[in-house]
Amino acid sequence: MINAQEIPWKRITVEGAAIVASILLAFAIDAWWSEVQERDFENETLVSLLEEFKGHRAELNVQRKGHGMMLTAFDGLISYAKTGVYSSDEFSLDRSMYFLRIPLTTDFGSGVREALISSGQLGVISNKELRYEVAEWSSVLDELKDDQVNGSNLVFNFILPYMVREAVPIPDFDTLFSNDPMTSGTRSVETEPETMKRIFNDPQFLTILEIRQVFLVHTIGEYDSLIDATDSIITKLKVSLVD
Repeated sequence: MINAQEIPWKRITVEGAAIVASILLAFAIDAWWSEVQERDFENETLVSLLEEFKGHRAELNVQRKGHGMMLTAFDGLISYAKTGVYSSDEFSLDRSMYFLRIPLTTDFGSGVREALISSGQLGVISNKELRYEVAEWSSVLDELKDDQVNGSNLVFNFILPYMVREAVPIPDFDTLFSNDPMTSGTRSVETEPETMKRIFNDPQFLTILEIRQVFLVHTIGEYDSLIDATDSIITKLKVSLVD
């Protein structure tokens, strides 16, 4: 007859508890390590985004300043059309007319931001407000681009055809912005006063100038909105990195 042995419940319980504890500890370590890696990835992402948006901000400064210069030039042209006298402390008549025929375009390379969105990893940004602003930044940029498309259409569909039709002298870039003697033979609006008098007495040309000015003022407003959106993102990125 086989004697029944007493079951060592206490030892089994202790060993079972140890096994469960080991498993839970392994899960906890794995979760902790995953969180560390995720936070490291977030921090690296925030650093990259900060550098990218700082670059955007610097470029916006340059472009915003350039648009302000163009607005000053258009103010001078409109004053000329209304008074018959061209006077400007900043630009020659040639330069102002050059600005009039230049379409404005803006394009930012947003590799980090676009990669996050296209890969579905934007959620790595734990700050909800920052995540939303980064996602919506392109919509603010699109508003600016839409304005520039309207301005470009005005240049190509009305201003340039008008200049061709009226035989307006169009100096090239090198003539206006360099001292290269090879460009000295380019036509100048300032050497054809009768042509300029005829054009600036034309109500149609004044209307074109005023429309161009209105478009530019609105575009500058869109630049200011994009600058504000960019500044807000930069501020939140810096705060998130500090935290």
